[in-house]
Amino acid sequence: MLYLDSRIGSGDLDLPLQRLGLQVEIIPQLDFADAAFFGHGPEGEHSRMIGVEIKKLRDLLNVERLSGHQLPGLLRQYDHVWLIVEGLWRPGPDGVLEIPRGGTWFPLELGRRRYMYREVSNYLTTLQVKCGVKVCRTATRDETARVIADLYGWWNDKAWAQHRSHLTLHRAADAAFLVPPPLRRRLANELPGIGHDRSDAVAKFFGTTLEMINADRKTWEQIKGIGNTLASRIVEAIGRE
Repeated sequence: MLYLDSRIGSGDLDLPLQRLGLQVEIIPQLDFADAAFFGHGPEGEHSRMIGVEIKKLRDLLNVERLSGHQLPGLLRQYDHVWLIVEGLWRPGPDGVLEIPRGGTWFPLELGRRRYMYREVSNYLTTLQVKCGVKVCRTATRDETARVIADLYGWWNDKAWAQHRSHLTLHRAADAAFLVPPPLRRRLANELPGIGHDRSDAVAKFFGTTLEMINADRKTWEQIKGIGNTLASRIVEAIGRE
């Protein structure tokens, strides 16, 4: 279930989110978020609370309201916070923040104040680095609904441990590891039917890369998860190189 604040700024996302397959419950007033839901964390199902705040660019520039009031509440109330900034903007030739209007681009003005693009960019960077807020930009209302639906799906379609795409090994130093994995593990990862998990077991079983390359089928079968058929494929693959 996704909980959606009924007020201006989020209430109109009800139907778009339902069309994307989400169950939505309208709440008269959410505390410090426009949308919220529970997700699967390492502690189990529905163990994390996620809050999503939606801002138009002009609303984002009201820094006092966001940083002084809403942000502390968001960080206190939710385990993970997303800030979706909706709208199009770009840096002008002189670095002034510009928005589209009537088929062209104009500087964004609030009263007599003009903003520099770097002011917004740096503010969003501060929210991410110093506060741990995840920032996402969307161009349209429909894209905002899609981003929220995708976030909900990420947190609920799989258990925490099943999110594994960041663990893929690479021949260069793997960014998911603090230290590069040993050569025998990187080579094992390339063998048929091994992959990330089994490559760890292979690296722990063999003491050296040479020992792994020279191993026969029966030796490979001693590793947990490797049977006769897979062991034969591995030995054949090594023999072809």
